[in-house]
Amino acid sequence: NRALQSDDKCYHEGKAYEVQSEIPADATPNCLVHCKCTQTSFDKAPRMNCVSIECPELFNGPLTDDNCVRQYQRDKCCSQSTYCAPTGMTLETATNVAHCSYDGRNYVEGQKFYPDKEPSLACICQPGFNGTLSEPHCHRIKCNLELHYGHYLKRQCVPIYYKNRICPIDWSCPDDFTMVTPSAETTPTSPTKKSTTEGSKGEDNHQCEFGPLKFARGTELPQEIAGDCVSCKCLVPPVPTCVKDYATCKKN
Repeated sequence: NRALQSDDKCYHEGKAYEVQSEIPADATPNCLVHCKCTQTSFDKAPRMNCVSIECPELFNGPLTDDNCVRQYQRDKCCSQSTYCAPTGMTLETATNVAHCSYDGRNYVEGQKFYPDKEPSLACICQPGFNGTLSEPHCHRIKCNLELHYGHYLKRQCVPIYYKNRICPIDWSCPDDFTMVTPSAETTPTSPTKKSTTEGSKGEDNHQCEFGPLKFARGTELPQEIAGDCVSCKCLVPPVPTCVKDYATCKKN
């Protein structure tokens, strides 16, 4: 619950951390180390800073041989080995490795894949895979919002997603705007980066909130709030759903 969180602490998985304290290694998410609660020099707001593990494959680039794949293990950040089909064979015909088949595509043991129809899952081909997207072959992707974006959450910012991906790629924050709530003496104006209006009235549990503004379920937020290439709509209150789609970008 954001309302119960202190402004002078960092949070991860519901636990509070004092400034200068560090998340224990056994509680640190995969691919991250030395996660420490620090204060920024410009706004003094505490936020978690972590060191990302840089895997060798990030520097070596993609494999150039179509008959080779990198092999991964659950709970290991980087690839553990590289498998290449024996001479005269392809990845699909190789007999010395386990195979997996899903949605018309074939994978070999240790190969990582992301099902198009289940964007919240990451899977690794292992012996025993029968096409069911479940443990131990697949696991839900964790966005670690408090860890990476705690400062946005405290500011009541709204996450922006790309199409059907589950982790945000950007944020829209109420304090980036000057909110003008219309009254009986004022005429509502079109929302802008420095001026916006109050949304539709309704019961609180059927409204989305953006700072002091409220929008009824089904209402689309003004484009000036959403931004270029982004559409925001009140689908699941109280947080608006914002999706970025470059196909809708304004032409300059």
